[in-house]
Amino acid sequence: MHKITSIISIKLVNFTLLILLITATQIGYAQAEKKIGDINALKEPSIEEYEQLVFEATQYLLSNPVNEKSAKFVNSSKIVCFWMNQDTGYGIPLGGNFYYKLRNTDNQQYFYAVSIVNYLLDQKINHDRILSCISIEGASYKHQEDVKEVRLKAAEIFLGFARKPKNKIKLTVRSKKYLKFYRKGTLNEKFQEELDELPTKKDGASPFITSVRPN
Repeated sequence: MHKITSIISIKLVNFTLLILLITATQIGYAQAEKKIGDINALKEPSIEEYEQLVFEATQYLLSNPVNEKSAKFVNSSKIVCFWMNQDTGYGIPLGGNFYYKLRNTDNQQYFYAVSIVNYLLDQKINHDRILSCISIEGASYKHQEDVKEVRLKAAEIFLGFARKPKNKIKLTVRSKKYLKFYRKGTLNEKFQEELDELPTKKDGASPFITSVRPN
């Protein structure tokens, strides 16, 4: 299977090209070009102009099985990955014991990262909350309240996605235990219990190529 996470390394010069790719598939090139024209008419559009589009892309990825032959799936992946590589004002708080229990042969860490972006943007767009997850000088990153919340809520989103057979996510023995706590409604307690535990050497050797925050 083609690794979706390889898309993470892509740096696209013009974000409007990505919009053209995804909208052209859905509404036709004439309408898509008009949409691009509207965006280009904006004076120096900021990355915030695209947050709704990125949020919708994460919603699509987390609501559908992996299908790398689908233009909409591939384009949604590119949009999310591009956004993660920009100066968005957010930290992407990868790391922590749960993250390191996920393998990436079937893109588990990737979908956890998508879940993080989904939660961050959902909170801003739908709840008027900004969880920046930016390192605070002199503070332990993993103990920051925003980091703890986002890691936990993203794990819940990911596990809700992984538990569905159609998504073909094969959790390891180490990660399946989190699914048990998720079903019981005690995932928060599990995360708190493990907060100060360091990942094992085996778990820490992650192949995911996005920068990982300190545990």
